Amino acid sequence: MSVNTLTVNFTPPIPTPANGYRLKYRPIGSSGAYTTVDNVIPVGSTITITGLDATVTGWEGTIESKCGSAYYSVVASFNTNTFCNCPAGFTAVGTNDNCQRVTTVAATLNPGGALTACHFTSTVYCQFGTIFYQPGGYGTNGVFTTTPTYLKTSAVGGTYSGSLWGNVAGNTTNGRLNRTGIWKCLDQNYTTIPLGFSRQITIGTTKTYYIGMGADNLATIKINGVNIVAQNPTALGTSLSAGVDVAFKYWHVYPVELSAGINLLEITGTNTGGIGVFGCEIYDATEAQLIACTTEAALVPYIVFTTGDISGVPSGQKVVDNDPFDVGSYNCTAYPGYNLVKEGSSYYCKLIENAACGSDGGL
Repeated sequence: MSVNTLTVNFTPPIPTPANGYRLKYRPIGSSGAYTTVDNVIPVGSTITITGLDATVTGWEGTIESKCGSAYYSVVASFNTNTFCNCPAGFTAVGTNDNCQRVTTVAATLNPGGALTACHFTSTVYCQFGTIFYQPGGYGTNGVFTTTPTYLKTSAVGGTYSGSLWGNVAGNTTNGRLNRTGIWKCLDQNYTTIPLGFSRQITIGTTKTYYIGMGADNLATIKINGVNIVAQNPTALGTSLSAGVDVAFKYWHVYPVELSAGINLLEITGTNTGGIGVFGCEIYDATEAQLIACTTEAALVPYIVFTTGDISGVPSGQKVVDNDPFDVGSYNCTAYPGYNLVKEGSSYYCKLIENAACGSDGGL
């Protein structure tokens, strides 16, 4: 059975109405009475109504703030033919541009127990600066296919001299990898399995996030179980006319598109020998906004997740010494196709299935 869903995004007034909101809607072009839904509770700035008539091609109406027992003030009006017919078992998400089904089971603790993360630094981390890759402008091996934006230090003939995106001073505090670099506590030579984190991001509309990372020897990005980047240090070095150490001498920032609804981001590092390190940050910003940042304090509002113990980033969105790794501590081996994710203090395996509006979901 298909479900017709209406999603309305609006800008909530300040202050928030003490008595909530009222939604009024009817088919576009209708002269009939509005259907009224009282005491509506939005999720952020979004109101969603499900189970509507699937034959209707669009809706019009208003969102009103309830200012008293019988007085309402119009906050927003809408007139949209955006709707989504989802296959059975799926739910419309975001601005009605995607259908999604999420299945969740408990994750399994690895036989050796949880592995904990500790922070490590080096005078060579981010020595060369930062590379901002372009949307659609890189391969799964992490190498650019479209010329990226560089913030190169003088170590590679550039002019960037700041401490946020580079480490021209050659110390253990400058550059993002010195601020975020972690590996297994008490064993920086650990090579057994990849280590990293898998977190859930839920968004209302499809958009681009930026993921910054550095690793010795390589880092990977998976979205809902699909490899987006699996760095090849040799290919990276060749593309940048340098050696394999570009994986940690540059901070690599990749744009990734996330679909409306739930997204599982898994970011890991792999050490193939010698000293290992891995650092990552997820940014909700544009390239221009990130490049404009010259201090960590300016960057903090854009950080969704960081492996650094960064002041101003809320607990749960950052890693402090002796926190457990997600990937490396828990697994979803018993559930092929499922992906590990941490929610609160618990670990789960989730299967995210997406379907286009009006499809059969592949059933």
